[in-house]
Amino acid sequence: MGTNDTNEDAPAEGMPEQSFSSSVGSIFFPGLFFGIVLYLIGQKTVGSLVLVVDVGFVAYLYYQRVGVAAKMTYKAGVSFNLRNMVLSPKNLLIQQRGIASLRFLVEKRDKASRVAERGGIAILLNCMRRFPDEKTLVLDVLKILRAISESSALSRRRIYHTFEFKTEMSLRAPSNFAGADSDDNDTVGPDDSDSLVVLSEIILLLGSLLAVPSVKDAARIDGVLAAVMSLLENNLSADNKLPFNCLYCLYEAQNSSNENKEYFARNNLFQIVLDCLRINRKKVELNTMGFMLVFETLFSASAADEDTSDKKMTFLPDVYAEAIEAGVFQALADTQKRHHGIAELATMLGVLRREMHKSREGNDDLNIVEM
Repeated sequence: MGTNDTNEDAPAEGMPEQSFSSSVGSIFFPGLFFGIVLYLIGQKTVGSLVLVVDVGFVAYLYYQRVGVAAKMTYKAGVSFNLRNMVLSPKNLLIQQRGIASLRFLVEKRDKASRVAERGGIAILLNCMRRFPDEKTLVLDVLKILRAISESSALSRRRIYHTFEFKTEMSLRAPSNFAGADSDDNDTVGPDDSDSLVVLSEIILLLGSLLAVPSVKDAARIDGVLAAVMSLLENNLSADNKLPFNCLYCLYEAQNSSNENKEYFARNNLFQIVLDCLRINRKKVELNTMGFMLVFETLFSASAADEDTSDKKMTFLPDVYAEAIEAGVFQALADTQKRHHGIAELATMLGVLRREMHKSREGNDDLNIVEM
């Protein structure tokens, strides 16, 4: 198990790593050259025999290779697929078959825990990094990891510490993620669009990992949450799931963590979220998630966890002040009026009005004005 969790597909120490195609080429080309030479010097029968044997042997090797991939189905089980992925780290066909089978087993056969127990986390991550341009494979790996993360808290910690999220986001994000001011970076091209799709799935995976308190703290300390906020800020109008997934990820990060709530307030989260919601004011799900993030960030985690319907909810003073300055309360009132059929928005607005009109030491009452 220990070796599986670290670097399953690494070559043995002192041994050069050689792909299957290179190995076959080292057999095929010398045989081809030798056969042609024999044919040219008049040894046509021997030369033809050498060529036939050479081609036949290479064909046999590829047949065996494809045969292994053909056997890699969900019926073969988790261990069989993982073992063949480890034995053939550079064979794209085998990796694709293995990933497809594992995804079925995880999603349809509830085998997420078994994949983790068999060292699948590191195998999956190594596969994704070995074939970064295979979009379908990468997305499937991320979906499998998300399913594994939802199976146990231990898996969440292991995935987070193995997956370098800040590095992955920086490498996969388009140029505008870096905040470049060049006019050349204003247009998002096809490659950038593909990058955003993969990046969106990475953010979704990160959100599923943040249910573990230690992961919440690590993400803040490592600068991962700052990277997610920056990513959201630079893709406010992206016509895909990226803004929603960023909001979901940040929502999970603040849940039950006063430290993260205060960190968000200090780092302009409210203004970033409100800018996103103004640009996407017609998107109901996005607005609901955004205001859920803002709403829960306002309240002390311990108090909110005890009872969200009685009188125990307490504003975090510094967070509350930042929210007033950003105009959060009026923005929620305006949005609820525009989407008056959304029960969640009406409930949040009602709770805020109730809490804001309570007498609090050092704070004046603040009315939310209907516009």
